[in-house]
Amino acid sequence: MKKNTPVLSDTEEVLTQSPEIDYEPKPLSLRNQIIWTVKITAIAALFFAILWVCES
Repeated sequence: MKKNTPVLSDTEEVLTQSPEIDYEPKPLSLRNQIIWTVKITAIAALFFAILWVCES
């Protein structure tokens, strides 16, 4: 007995194939590292400032 498998055209086969995904982290430039560090520090400072204001 034959299985009912759909016959795909060439373009459909290409569209259904998923490309390999690269999960390696991309290296950050020094500029982006500095910007990221400043943003995280500002968020932490804001968080602790809110805690400090709420305590007093």
